[in-house]
Amino acid sequence: MDQNRIDRMEDMERYYGFTSKLLAVLENDSQVNSFMHHGVRVWPLLRIVLYFRLHEHVREIGMQWFEGWLSERHPWAAFAEAVNHRFAAILADQPENPPCPEDRFFPADAAPTRNGRPVLVFAASPTFHTLNTPAGVIEPVIDPWIEILAEHRPVLKVEIASDAAQNLHRRKHPSLLIVPWTMETVRQRGRDAEVEHFIQTFMAALACTVAFVNERYGFDLYHFVSQDMRTIAYSTIIRKFMFDDLLTALQPEAILFQNYYDTDHMGLIWSAAERGIPTLEIQHGANGPFHPAYSLWTVVPDEGYHLLPTHFVVWGLSSARNIDAHFSRRQTRHRILVGGRPSAMTREPSPMPPEEGAVLNGIRKACRKVVLVTLPPGNLMNEGLSPSLVDAIRRAPSDWFWLIRSHPLVPEDSPTGWRGAETRLRSAGITNTECRAATRAPLEPVIALSDHHVSQLSSTGLNCLEDGVPTTYINPYSLSFYKDLIDARHAYFEATPDGIIASIEQGWKGLIRPNRLPVEPDGTLAHRVIGDVLNLGAHS
Repeated sequence: MDQNRIDRMEDMERYYGFTSKLLAVLENDSQVNSFMHHGVRVWPLLRIVLYFRLHEHVREIGMQWFEGWLSERHPWAAFAEAVNHRFAAILADQPENPPCPEDRFFPADAAPTRNGRPVLVFAASPTFHTLNTPAGVIEPVIDPWIEILAEHRPVLKVEIASDAAQNLHRRKHPSLLIVPWTMETVRQRGRDAEVEHFIQTFMAALACTVAFVNERYGFDLYHFVSQDMRTIAYSTIIRKFMFDDLLTALQPEAILFQNYYDTDHMGLIWSAAERGIPTLEIQHGANGPFHPAYSLWTVVPDEGYHLLPTHFVVWGLSSARNIDAHFSRRQTRHRILVGGRPSAMTREPSPMPPEEGAVLNGIRKACRKVVLVTLPPGNLMNEGLSPSLVDAIRRAPSDWFWLIRSHPLVPEDSPTGWRGAETRLRSAGITNTECRAATRAPLEPVIALSDHHVSQLSSTGLNCLEDGVPTTYINPYSLSFYKDLIDARHAYFEATPDGIIASIEQGWKGLIRPNRLPVEPDGTLAHRVIGDVLNLGAHS
């Protein structure tokens, strides 16, 4: 890697955490917490929307900088420089919380009380049901928790009714489909004025934020974030009304879900907060020190936020510390608990299908190295198979074989689906790859057949770390999500073909195996989380 490229890689600091740094600047220098709808602060919703709106732009600009295409005079470059300077000053005034004893993050060792009230599990989308088992299709993050909960309480799994939800058959754990509110429902219930008040409050917070950025930095933020903002506010509050009806009828003791940061979940969390019902967000992917949904919440009020979960249930200590680093310790609404990562595979292993098994086992026997490549769920960096990765595959030793695994949420014909990847590789004249079997087979046996893992950003790297398979991350934004692993030399970051090939050849010889895994292996932790929270719920 040439020195100019190294310098640009190191300077990615200005971009890879930029969105989180900008949000921290907004929190500290503008009046984000002053906008309230009947006592509910709207900042968490606006913060998440700004994250999604800005993320794609920042990622594209960051890659242009990394590749040396972006001038220092570009408006984004000047904006990023100013924000980074202010962010450094904020951290100087408000350094990270000092590390606390790790037992703060671990649940009490208590059996749940038994009072018969149900626990509600919200499955956000039928598309998340991606794991086929003999007993039916599974949502791999949530469904293992259903089985743990069912040992202690009645459990009700719910989804919002849609064509996709109604057409998904053979769920292992069936869902109750709830009918969403519409504009007509709002009018019939006489909630028009409340809806409009929330929208106006949200839009006022947006206007204040845009004006602050324009005045302080001379940057037109509105151009990048303004689309569909009224619709987002509207969707959040009508989801809240829908869940009001459900929670009033069921009176659940607790609510569990993954991926809190969308309008469906924030509406649910808001409704639960008004009723004092604990809400548990189960970690679904790596967070890292610059994940805007989890890290650098710098001005959480003492009473907390009605739009954030009461409990962040994370995989391990490093994830807990990423959230805790700047989260107020004066507030008492939100807790961080280490729950490990219960796996559907450990509770009901899926056998390797015979067809895929024959293909993959044959590859393993014939090749010196088998490299697993996991593709992103979206069109990350324009294409999951980046030019540098394709070049690395083309130039690697001929006795290496590459298993290209697409994300389970991606249609097979999309650019990052297995058919799209196969077409791309064949058109480049590359034949020592397998896409179909690597995607259709269960993940765990595919990892077991692999010598090395290569990925843009996938948390599959943590599965591989557990199973003793080293990972090379190839996207500069992995420095945001996996900075602790890369800095500690538990994983590689390489962005050039030569670097990717060298890291695979080195394997563990160029890394340090961690003394403590990012995912806690203690299988009792999930049960302890349930006991801790349900006992709390029983007495609240």
